[in-house]
Amino acid sequence: MTEEQFTDLIDDLCSLTHETEWVEFKVNSFDPDEVGEYLSALSNSACLHDKRYGYMIFGVEDGSHKIVGTTVRIQEEKVGNAGIETWLNQLLDSGSEFEIVERQVYGKRVSLIRIGAAINFPTSFKNVEYIRVGSHKQTLKNNRNKARDLWAKLANEDFESRWAAESLTEDDALKKLNYSRAFELLHIPIPENTDAILEKLVEEGIVELLEGRVCITNLGAILFANDLDDFPTLARKKIRVISYDGTNKTVSAKEVVGKKGYAIAFEGLISYILNSIPEREDISGALRKKVKPFSIVQIRELAANALIHQDLTIRGTSPMIEIFHDRIEFSNPGRPLIDPRRFLDHSPRSRNEKMASCVRRIGVAEERGTGIDKVVTECETLRAPALRIDSTKDTTKVTLFAPKSWDRLDKNERIAAAYEHACLRHLSNDPMTNESLRERLAIPQESNYVASRIIGDANEAGLIKPAKTDNTSRRYAKYVPFYA
Repeated sequence: MTEEQFTDLIDDLCSLTHETEWVEFKVNSFDPDEVGEYLSALSNSACLHDKRYGYMIFGVEDGSHKIVGTTVRIQEEKVGNAGIETWLNQLLDSGSEFEIVERQVYGKRVSLIRIGAAINFPTSFKNVEYIRVGSHKQTLKNNRNKARDLWAKLANEDFESRWAAESLTEDDALKKLNYSRAFELLHIPIPENTDAILEKLVEEGIVELLEGRVCITNLGAILFANDLDDFPTLARKKIRVISYDGTNKTVSAKEVVGKKGYAIAFEGLISYILNSIPEREDISGALRKKVKPFSIVQIRELAANALIHQDLTIRGTSPMIEIFHDRIEFSNPGRPLIDPRRFLDHSPRSRNEKMASCVRRIGVAEERGTGIDKVVTECETLRAPALRIDSTKDTTKVTLFAPKSWDRLDKNERIAAAYEHACLRHLSNDPMTNESLRERLAIPQESNYVASRIIGDANEAGLIKPAKTDNTSRRYAKYVPFYA
């Protein structure tokens, strides 16, 4: 934010009425806990009043809105040994980022904290949600009507439509976006002049025009930014790729952090991952040769999923891809929206439908519902273990394993392979059999009993069940997933 933009913003805020619920004015009074509570209240009130941000301003009298200056130096404040920004980040539970800006306005020092309106759920501080009622700060739980109205607003909000940057000139906005590459990827001819370019970007939801200025949406920035560092609220969404020299994290690692928008950088990301995967020696044929243990189909789909299905409202974390000698782990913020056991058959759901739609047009991701099927099919073709999907409160991690012979799989890996195989066969209306599982795991004929044992274990675990057929012979028994 330039000094001129900052001055214009302060002038606009000072012209508001005393009862504005999404702005708080102070002069020199600074208490960290009070600041945290106010940021919660201002974020929630901004959402309630359809504002992009809430503001806490030091250096302006509350009653007169006169700019008098402040002795507060927010960025120099500490709580214990932690800087105020770090401390607030730890205690504010919000889908919105905040930023601190301190400038001179008409020769007076003014300090401002700007926090985004609440997204998806109310913003809380120390696990308590606050709201403004007139000029007073109160807990949300004690204001049932406000709470009801706020939740109604949150139900209709989406992160992608919010602004990542606002009040830009046309030139500044276009410099921050690789719009020519965006048009190329979206298969749209580049318009002949700036007005037509902006008009098309508006149609695509990449920018919005407001009173002669340009606002770049989160969708536009996260997909087509030249540099995500130009957008403070998205800078922490940059994808990280870490390569380990071994099978655990105790060995040396190389980390690369992407800076460009996801759509702009995707092909380079895939190339980098493929080049970082250690090769293995294949001696199955007449000649020894070096091969990659993973396919490009698997890498593309799982990387795309990590980007598309992340919870963009979780602050301070980003998608991460970790490459080991025996596996690749794809992690993203947010729990899955569907049961991980149903990834193969369930209709796809995404938190970020606009982004998902856009990247499918670009060709980054597969058609709806087919991507994971292809990943699992590749696992079977390569004789690799089943995908492992782990989820916690705030993270989803999908692990892709390098090929491993059936006799090196542990009991849980064998059960998982049987379950995925049953799911894949069920999609083609062809139930799993002892023979098909032996083929999937490359179990030799003389070890036929192993497949039977695995099927029994998977059945006992409740992941598969006998198919309903007229056949009563165990030798020719067929099996389907538990949900069939």
